Amino acid sequence: MTKEKIESSFYTPIPLSERILKVYLQNNIQELKEQAYRKTIKITSMTNEPLVDLADLGIKNQSFEWEKLRQLKIEGFEKIDSYLRQDVFVRKTVAEKLAEVDKKLRSEGYYLYVRSGFRHPIVQEALFQAAKERFGEGLARSRLAKKEDLVGLDSHYPHATGGVVDVEIWKNGRRIDMGKEGVPLGTFDLELLMSTDLKHNEARRKLMQTKFSNTLVEVPKHWLEYLKNRRLLYHVMREAGFYFLFSEFWHWGRGDHLSGVASYLLGERNYKPWYGLAKLPSNS
Repeated sequence: MTKEKIESSFYTPIPLSERILKVYLQNNIQELKEQAYRKTIKITSMTNEPLVDLADLGIKNQSFEWEKLRQLKIEGFEKIDSYLRQDVFVRKTVAEKLAEVDKKLRSEGYYLYVRSGFRHPIVQEALFQAAKERFGEGLARSRLAKKEDLVGLDSHYPHATGGVVDVEIWKNGRRIDMGKEGVPLGTFDLELLMSTDLKHNEARRKLMQTKFSNTLVEVPKHWLEYLKNRRLLYHVMREAGFYFLFSEFWHWGRGDHLSGVASYLLGERNYKPWYGLAKLPSNS
């Protein structure tokens, strides 16, 4: 990726399709998730790919789960600890795609930092319980999948497939800022809030009503910097074939069930998940 392309990403809007706008207007994202989880796995050459350590590819990473759960010291931690790794593991093809993204970013002084990849179901459930106890079930459900979300016979927690990552972009040893406390976290939220296109007005109003209870009169100008950085992340990840999560700009996947929501919003008709539950190498 050339310097011109990196800089152009800051000024290239994240596409707001009619299907995406409909989600804001009708708030039907949960329905779309359930449809995605009902998909059957399509067996491909990548279905049984092993997990690999991103550190072996030179990609900066450190597991959020390893940090958080060790810090919380929740009940039964000894059992959970055996499933935690400091390094992030993902499927082999996912790792190779991330290496492509990292190489492009490094060509202009940026680099990728991966904060989460494979997450064992036991770890997933521990995170959910910790979030529920601290913030309540509503917020926990908005950030973390739970067993009841897995409505399909083939479906698994997204991170448990090894096909999903939570990522950041860093430069000069620091994470580039994509929004602090109070800034909405959806992939399209800032794009919509800062849009001046008249056809976005109704969805924009709905978003402001939902996220801010009509208290936000004017979008802060400094949010434009957050939007530019989110655009960079969006474009480099999409170019590598990753699918976004509607509600979290940092979450990207390939081959997991939940990525089917993004494929639908992008107008792709033939997407089917190909990753099931992954397993950590025994010597990791």
